[in-house]
Amino acid sequence: MTATAQLLSPRAFGEAVGVTRQAVQKAIRTGRLKAALSKDERTGHHLIELERGRSEWEAWADPSKRPKGRKPPGRPSKASKGTPSMFETPVDRERKVEQLSHARASAIRVGLEAELKQLELDQLRGYLIDKREVQREAFRLGRELRDRLQAIPDRLSTRLAALDKPAQIHETLAAEIAQALQLLDERPE
Repeated sequence: MTATAQLLSPRAFGEAVGVTRQAVQKAIRTGRLKAALSKDERTGHHLIELERGRSEWEAWADPSKRPKGRKPPGRPSKASKGTPSMFETPVDRERKVEQLSHARASAIRVGLEAELKQLELDQLRGYLIDKREVQREAFRLGRELRDRLQAIPDRLSTRLAALDKPAQIHETLAAEIAQALQLLDERPE
């Protein structure tokens, strides 16, 4: 080893190569990193010469299994993970267990506040209405229509029994159904 060689801990070497500390320690245990390896005399910890270690690591990695233009195989380190986008869904954000920087958290908060203000503005302009109101009104109309349609046989049974011609029966039934369905036309705008 030369005197100007950069010696790194397994964690720092893993970050430089793009793998985890555990992958580097496994390579040390199995003998895949030999020539670049030395021990700190004071602490007894392993140190790895950056350039020799990188060349050993590349020699150990099977190039046929590595896609072209990609980093060497191995799990990516924490340093190579991306930060979350402010346009992700809440479910995506919950799945990531990363700590956000203060600036990134502020940017996400500002983006969400802007979305909230836009929703409030759309509601004031009449583009949005309360979902619960719509559900209550639809339920009320459905119940009233059901009640009117179910009342037809009770109201018409004696009158229809007195009619002889099928055309008269048809006309009477059609008029009653149309009257029941007028409820849907009477809804406010």
